[in-house]
Amino acid sequence: MKSLKLEREVPFPSWSWMGWRGALTLTIEDKHADAGLASAVDIYILRNPPLRLLLARRIFMDSPRQVTSSPARGSSAVSLEDLRNSYPRINLEEVPDDQLLLFWSESTRLRVAKPIKSTYHWHERDGPLHKHREECYRQQLLDPDGNIAGQTGPCLGSQDAGNLEDKEYEFIVIAERTAPPDYEKQRIALQVERRPDGVAYRVNIAEISQDAWEKATKSHGLIALGSEI
Repeated sequence: MKSLKLEREVPFPSWSWMGWRGALTLTIEDKHADAGLASAVDIYILRNPPLRLLLARRIFMDSPRQVTSSPARGSSAVSLEDLRNSYPRINLEEVPDDQLLLFWSESTRLRVAKPIKSTYHWHERDGPLHKHREECYRQQLLDPDGNIAGQTGPCLGSQDAGNLEDKEYEFIVIAERTAPPDYEKQRIALQVERRPDGVAYRVNIAEISQDAWEKATKSHGLIALGSEI
């Protein structure tokens, strides 16, 4: 993907479907119709030049010629000073438009186990009259005591689901599943790895039970989400 302003080739960031190295399958079940999602973060986008941060939901108001100098406010606000203090190894003036998403959030570490067969689902091909059954695989997330804390998103093959090592990974919460009382409340989290400069890149997405999340040892900080390289 070519950046328009800095005129250089850049990778698709991992928060984009185009830049996600994992499977692109997402299973929607009947129960999800009643279980909404509430965002747990306010997303900011870095643009350059001129160097500025934009609240994602207000990106349509971006005007490089009228960059405001007023500081961001509120506990979820992100400033350029916050970004420089948290990620001193990033040369911000060299980061092209829309390559970094920034937000404050909590994170924890959980072990990702080997893939297990989750369910069968019918997949349409060549129209609704041509369906075939496919196996779905997930990976369980284990807390330090070995208890199941959640699971990763579904993949169509065990090889796709198990392309990551059986080890601890960092999980960053981005949303809460606002389920009715008869459904388990969950946190939606990104499974990430980190570049040497500290920027996180997504390798999967996961559902973690609210009880497990509340019991976990967590850290709070500014997250910079970008590409793998």
